[in-house]
Order: sequence, then C-alpha cells, then structure tokens
Amino acid sequence: RTEARHLVISTETHVKHCYHTEQERFTLLAMLRSEWPLWWMLHSVLMHLEPGSDPKVQEALQKPPVEVPSAASAMPVPQSRDPLCSFVDSHRMSGVCELPKEWKAKLFKDFGHDLHIGEASRLEEALSGSAQGRVSQLFRGGVPLRRATAARTREENTAWAEYHAWDRRLFAVQDTSFASAAYSVSIVPPPAVGLYAEASSAGDPYNSEWLRAYATAFERMGLQPHVITRSEEAKASCLYFWRINQMFGGGQFAGAPGVGGLVGEHLKVFTSVGAAAWPRPETMRFYQDKITLRDLFEKAGVPTPKSW
Repeated sequence: RTEARHLVISTETHVKHCYHTEQERFTLLAMLRSEWPLWWMLHSVLMHLEPGSDPKVQEALQKPPVEVPSAASAMPVPQSRDPLCSFVDSHRMSGVCELPKEWKAKLFKDFGHDLHIGEASRLEEALSGSAQGRVSQLFRGGVPLRRATAARTREENTAWAEYHAWDRRLFAVQDTSFASAAYSVSIVPPPAVGLYAEASSAGDPYNSEWLRAYATAFERMGLQPHVITRSEEAKASCLYFWRINQMFGGGQFAGAPGVGGLVGEHLKVFTSVGAAAWPRPETMRFYQDKITLRDLFEKAGVPTPKSW
C-alpha cells in the first residue's frame, strides 16, 4: 500500500507540473502520449495492492484468459504486394523496406489529432515475407523521422514513438500527412541478450536487486533474455548481463584477496563459447579490490586521494 500510495502521489505531482508548465497546451490526450501513461500507473497500483487476495479474483485468475484483440491487432495483415526492400546482409535481416500506403491504412488506427497507432508485431509479420528482422526506425520521404519520448507541441507535428503496453509493442506516429506521405522502415536483427544469475551468489540482497533491475529493463525494452544460472549454459552470439560480488561461491571467498580475479576468470567461459558478458569480466578485479583499483589510478596518473 505504501508503494501504491507513492505511485499515486508521484503521478499527481507529475500531472500538476505538466499543467502549470504548459497550461495552454495541456490536454489529457497529451498526457496519454507522455512517458507517464496513466493506465500503467493504474495497473501498477492494483498490482501493489495485491488484488489476487480476494478468493473470487483468485478463481478468475485461474481461468484461461480471454483474448481481447486491440484495434490494431484486429486488422488483417495486408497481402496486397511485397514492399521494395534493400538489404545490407545475405540473411535479409538488416535493411530498409518501404511501407506501402495501403499497409498504413490497414496496420495503423487513426485516433484523431494527427495520431496514428499500430502494433509492431503486426507490421513485422506483414514484412516477414520480405524481411526477417525487427523494425527499429521509421523514415518519412527517405529522412529518419524524429523519435519522440514524450508529448510534443503541435508545431512539432512529425514524430514517432515506441510504447510497451503489457505484452504489446506499439508504434505511435504523429503526422498531419501520414496517409499520403512516403514512409519506410529500417530492419535490424533482434538483439540477443541474456541474464546470468550465478547460482551461488544470486541470493545475495545486493545481487538480487541488480538482477531484478536488469529483468525490469529487458521487459520495458521488449526483450526476451536468455536466463541462465550456470555459465556453461551460455549460447554463442548472446550478450549476458551479470552481477556477482564477493558472495561468489557461496561466500567462501568473502574478504579474501583476489576474489575479483576469481570471478573474472569464471566469466571467461562466455568468450570461450562465442558469447560476451557485460560488464567486461576483466573489470571485476578492480570493482572488488579497491587497492588494485587505486594502484591502477596511480599508474595511469589519475589524481586520487591517498588511501591506507
């Protein structure tokens, strides 16, 4: 309840700030386009209040979910003609494809006020016959369309943004001439990311907090990480994020000199299978051993306070 109350107060403060900052242009529609979608706040508040504690709600949650298609997903994938695409690789996963006008009419819903919203997966599905990647940028007349992260004034009337509403990625385009303008999209391979929750140290409070933060970031970016608990499970061509401290090995090396080096050596298995780890494993000895870090600063001539 404390977290829910904090969310409500924060949102109220944000709304009031927007109202007083741009009082003449403040509208509910602008707020819904902003980085603080009100429906996300409501959903988060309800989750913090644990609605599943009600027996009737528990019973309802156990039933198969009813699929309610959105306005965008209810539209059929256009099959009129293949778009003209140019690729920079032989796998047809990196390049630029035109967006036919008839596709825009079927894949994007006109919400008025020059706002058009479409579901990313439907657009990528429509392109799948020509390209196999993920849409990363929109172009208007061959020029990259400005990517917005918040509500804009009406004078800046051409922009686009990507939103995540639960399990859907949505594209929102603000353009007075969206229907007639020549649009195209760039295609890139989907990023391959992973999360390494090293079994012997993942339960440490500090490590678990970092791992939860990584997972939250992946979710907000619409990424599906490859989660592993053993380094031997790593897959090639994947970038694994990790967080390990002196509790490595169940804490048996806690406080011992060189524990950072041990963790760094342990993480080298990622490169041996063609994967990568971030942060870079070789930096672990500096993170864990502050004396070694001080020696590095002195050798590099970095001014630092004297240590003892």
